[in-house]
Amino acid sequence: MSNRHASIGFDDFRTELALLENAGLAQGSPLSPILFAFFNADLVDQSVTLHGGASAFIDDYFRWRVGRSAEENLAKIQSEDIPRTEAWARRTGSCFAAQKTELIHLTRKKTEHLHGQIVVNGTAVTPSPTAKLLGVTFDQELRWKEHVQQLIKRATKVTVALGGLRHLRPEQMRQLYQACVTPVVDYASTVWHDPLRDKTHLRHLNTVQRTSLVRILSAFRICEM
Repeated sequence: MSNRHASIGFDDFRTELALLENAGLAQGSPLSPILFAFFNADLVDQSVTLHGGASAFIDDYFRWRVGRSAEENLAKIQSEDIPRTEAWARRTGSCFAAQKTELIHLTRKKTEHLHGQIVVNGTAVTPSPTAKLLGVTFDQELRWKEHVQQLIKRATKVTVALGGLRHLRPEQMRQLYQACVTPVVDYASTVWHDPLRDKTHLRHLNTVQRTSLVRILSAFRICEM
C-alpha cells in the first residue's frame, strides 16, 4: 500500500512514473474483500432471525424484513433500517445511491406486489416486479421465470458464438461447452432450481443443451432414421 508508482500511456506516448500518495490497494488485490469485510462489519452486524436480517458482498448491501404484510415491513424499513444505514454512511463517508436501490415484495398476494414505497436520501423508491442480487433475478412470487429466461438467453448467445469455431474435434467443443456454457446455466442453481418441481425450467434448459449438442457433433438439427 506504500511506495507505489504509476504512469499513463496512450499509443506510443507514456508519461514518467509518478508516486501515488494514499493510493490504497491495487485493483484486484485479494486483500480487498477481506479489508472491506472489516469496513462494513458494523453495517451488517445484525442477527438473522425469523423477522429478517442483513448481509453484504463487496459493495452490494441487502436487507430483508419478514412480516404479516407489506405495509408492516415498509414501516420498519423506513423507521429503523434506513436511518441506520444513512447514519453508517455519514460516519464512514460512504453513499447509498437511491437510483441503484431496489425494493421488492416477496409474496404471492398480488394485491401487495406494488404496494407502498420507501424514501432513500430524499428519493422515493417504489417496488419492482423483479430485483437482481449477485446475478440472480428474484421475482415477487419466487417462481424464477425471469431468471431462467435471462440465463437461457445468455447461454444461447455463448453457444452460437462457439458454433462459429471451425476445425475443432467434438471433445474439444465439449470442453468449451463445459467451460463456457455450463457455468452460465448452473450459476446459483441451488437457489432457484428444484429438480422435483421445476419441469418447465428443465424443458427450457434442455433447448440449450440440445443446441449445444448439435454444434458439438456438427449434426443436422433434425435427423431421420
